[in-house]
Amino acid sequence: MERQKTLAKWLAVILLLTLIVACYIALSAILGGKKTSDNVAGADSVGDQNGSKPAQDQNEGNEEIPAPHIPVYSVYPRASETVNGLTVAHLGGEKDEEFLKSMVYQSRQLIFFGSASEEFDARGRGIYVAEIDDRSVLSCARLTDGEEEFVDCVRTADGLVTVTRNADETVFRLLDKDLSSKNASFCAAYSSYRLTSASGTTRMYAASDSEIDAYSLSSTPRAYKSSHSMKVSNAKLCDSVATGTSDILFVQTSEGILILSYSTNTGFTQQNELLNREFVQVLPFSTDNEQTFVLVSVSNKGVHLDLLNKDGTSSYASFEIEGATSAAAIKNEGKLMVYSADKVYSFCSHLEFTSSEDFAPEVDAEEVFALAGSDDRLLASANGTSYLLTTEGKVLFSAKAERLCISRRDGETMAFFASQDPPYSSLGFGKKDVFAVRLGA
Repeated sequence: MERQKTLAKWLAVILLLTLIVACYIALSAILGGKKTSDNVAGADSVGDQNGSKPAQDQNEGNEEIPAPHIPVYSVYPRASETVNGLTVAHLGGEKDEEFLKSMVYQSRQLIFFGSASEEFDARGRGIYVAEIDDRSVLSCARLTDGEEEFVDCVRTADGLVTVTRNADETVFRLLDKDLSSKNASFCAAYSSYRLTSASGTTRMYAASDSEIDAYSLSSTPRAYKSSHSMKVSNAKLCDSVATGTSDILFVQTSEGILILSYSTNTGFTQQNELLNREFVQVLPFSTDNEQTFVLVSVSNKGVHLDLLNKDGTSSYASFEIEGATSAAAIKNEGKLMVYSADKVYSFCSHLEFTSSEDFAPEVDAEEVFALAGSDDRLLASANGTSYLLTTEGKVLFSAKAERLCISRRDGETMAFFASQDPPYSSLGFGKKDVFAVRLGA
């Protein structure tokens, strides 16, 4: 009997050891099939705080079977990094991102971007808004799903209102201090939009195939459609200037440039029309202490400059740069400076030509255009690269990006763009990310 008990004990020990060995082999196979993910600052895997991703396992037939993918999400705040001595914040995911807009709101730098990604800063296709400071990315929130397109964002007396559209509707959202959407309202979808905000009044102008409509935006937010409309076919709303009591609209049509004014009482009024012109730029100007505008347009003859009165009803003076295909106008100490591909032209405040000289930027730019609100910076593009230039043509910054947006505030210059090329690609989460680069003064 004692011998049988001893034999039973040894059998139990052998069985337990066999089970332990089997478990060890199985666990080794599982762990051996995993690989560590790329080290991404400020990102954690769901269910695995080390950020590792399971690789492919193998079945008995030696065929690779994809293991379930564990998404990696960003953790905030995420510190900015340094590239070539510049502080760089980046946003995105494993797929492509698109830069939409940057703005300062309540002392916060906001960046709007579109994403097709499922990981890192994104949670699926849609429109996002991120908040950054001079050291880090503070937060990122999803505003819409992939069904909507970004139109614009405007400050109102009651907060920040975003405007998006889908196939059927235009959508208005009021964002709270955490950048979350408090509520939304809707109106019809349009093909072109312009938003203005002045003296506590926020308006939206929207063009369809047959007319231009006007809306006033309330704090809810809610869009109230005006009874006034303007019959214009296939109009593109290029720019607008808010004067408080009325707005001036610059509209591109198939026949040329249409200049309209709008006020709540009178509705739309056609102020001027420039036939066979294509809109380039409108620059608020001052002539003899009177508000004026410099309109830059192009035709098959060249670049045209028109000095318009404050209502856009008449042209005080005009000038033509024959043969030029593009131009950028800036203000410089009360004078007007106009840059074409190879020349810079100087005019007095009455648009009287004073001089011209060669303009030879450090890059062979395909196009030079003005930086809105600046009197000493230009933007240029060539071969898929965008440049920030001085008025002498010196390159201050460049990025391999189709679009470069520059913000200048409190003595600091920032550049915003989307790219997947060096030197910024080393920071990216996937393909094309959005970058915010601090350039200093």
